[in-house]
Amino acid sequence: MPSRAAAYVSTVLLLLSLVPHASAACAPGTFTPDGGRDCIPCPPGTYSDATDQATCKQARPGYFAPPGATSETPCAAGSYSAGLAARCTLCYPGSYCPGEANVAPTLCAPGTFSGVAGAEACCSCCAGWYSEEEGAITCTSCPSRGPFKQGYSPVGGSSADDCVAAIGARDSCSQISNTCPNTGGALPSGGVQKRSPPRTQRLRCAPAHSKCPVYGIAYGRGYTRGYECVDTQSDLERCGGCVDGDSWDGARSAGGGRDCSAIPDVDAVRCARGQCIIERCRRGYIIHDGGTACRPLFVASGWR
Repeated sequence: MPSRAAAYVSTVLLLLSLVPHASAACAPGTFTPDGGRDCIPCPPGTYSDATDQATCKQARPGYFAPPGATSETPCAAGSYSAGLAARCTLCYPGSYCPGEANVAPTLCAPGTFSGVAGAEACCSCCAGWYSEEEGAITCTSCPSRGPFKQGYSPVGGSSADDCVAAIGARDSCSQISNTCPNTGGALPSGGVQKRSPPRTQRLRCAPAHSKCPVYGIAYGRGYTRGYECVDTQSDLERCGGCVDGDSWDGARSAGGGRDCSAIPDVDAVRCARGQCIIERCRRGYIIHDGGTACRPLFVASGWR
């Protein structure tokens, strides 16, 4: 006859055998509805970041979550999402998406365009080109003006009214991949610049500013409309001095200034301490001449 102790142990073991074994916790990226034992992967556009979740969280606008995600991820620059997205959508041509977590594309402003999907910024219309409406995918070339088959307009022109009879227009203005075209854009001889209202020659400028002429055109001839104060140490279009109209290719003009934006084949440039600093050349070109010009890669390398 078994002892009482032995009988107790047998009873406990029997009861334990009747208790269901606890199931493993459902991992992040899954959920278990209604407290069931099945762990189900989170559907596309949702995620779970903890164990044993009854539901999955929805990815917010500007974010995405693939199936079984443990977190939401911000959309990269050039893309967007409206929320509950499994993947981000590239911004369509005529728009751009700057930075991360865009919830919708932004239309390109008049005077700019984007001819590719996934743009992080819009390109300015080139000299001699313009776009009048938001969301442009191309720019329109200036119509003929005077003796010129194609008129000239400043970079970023937004109307045919910006086109004048002058040289300096670019032959083309198309976008390749995410690289904007060389816009040109310095004031050609006898051209017109859109500036703040010019003032008389008696204008007094603050320290470190220069008094630069503003040019106009009338009856096919150029003239000086007035003057304005310019910080030639940092002004992109009049870097190092005034531009007197002879710098349409980015060369230093007789007035001592240089239009950095007109340097051929430049993709990114700035003016610092009166010097044009090229930060990046367009594809197929490299920085040359001490950072003051761009040259074709095969020429600068000495290839033939």
